[in-house]
Amino acid sequence: MTTPQQSLSELASSVNSIWTSLKQFTVRYHKVVGAILLLVTVPDWIFRGHFLYDLAAYVWPFVRRLYNSSLGRLLIMLAGIALIFVPWNRLRPTYDLSTLRGRTLKLRDDMQSFLDSTQNDERLGSTGIIPSTHIERAVGHSLRVTRLHCGYNLRFADAVKRTIDEFGERGINHRDLTQTLDPNRQVNNEDFYRLVTAYLEELATLPEADA
Repeated sequence: MTTPQQSLSELASSVNSIWTSLKQFTVRYHKVVGAILLLVTVPDWIFRGHFLYDLAAYVWPFVRRLYNSSLGRLLIMLAGIALIFVPWNRLRPTYDLSTLRGRTLKLRDDMQSFLDSTQNDERLGSTGIIPSTHIERAVGHSLRVTRLHCGYNLRFADAVKRTIDEFGERGINHRDLTQTLDPNRQVNNEDFYRLVTAYLEELATLPEADA
């Protein structure tokens, strides 16, 4: 039987997960959000029915109050411009590394940043042997595969294991994340990174990560 305390804990975890997803969407698609904020200030004769205004006011209720004043409209326009032209995805978030949640989120974001840094590797040609040596230089697709494999082992493998152990010490076992410790698991692909970062995010929403 679920106790009131457990119900409140589950509700808090759900709210925290929704809030985290909303923040990630805003950071990842900040240009889209900025464009919507700019378009809601366009006069009604262009957008009959205030469709975009009603949509924005539904998603962000504060927009309705701001829209009713000239200063409010100006603030909405400035917010839209800032969201479009400020490179929000390059701004480093702050983490409370004294908590397990902060360390877990930092690990998640570090893995995502490293994955993003390999996006252009496949455009750099093909693998080749350096003349007169037995050294192979990886480029193109091979370079990305090599970077993802070695980069994970060098940068993240120990940190992921430590995170699993830290949660395990608090009675939490994420079975799917634990399975990534299998030495035969392929870690040299984008799907693996996305799975691990998703699992880390799930753990970060738990109340056990507070301290």
